[in-house]
Amino acid sequence: MASMTRTQFCVRATLDVEALPRIISLFAQRGLVPEQFYCRRSGALLIVDIDVEAVDRTLFDILLQKVRALVLIDRARIVGSRA
Repeated sequence: MASMTRTQFCVRATLDVEALPRIISLFAQRGLVPEQFYCRRSGALLIVDIDVEAVDRTLFDILLQKVRALVLIDRARIVGSRA
């Protein structure tokens, strides 16, 4: 079986019940189902790591801009790709 390359998004958001649905909806709108989704609370913040099958760097750059534009987002970045 061939290994799949994944890209990880790391997001830091304000601790708010609306943060998670807003983040994940951006992926769903583009037909992306995360390979892995991890979220933890850290004080007044949510730390969210989302692994997605690497498809197109341009798409991921646009998605990153949209995540950063959400009002509850403190920081968002793409960590990189890995197999």
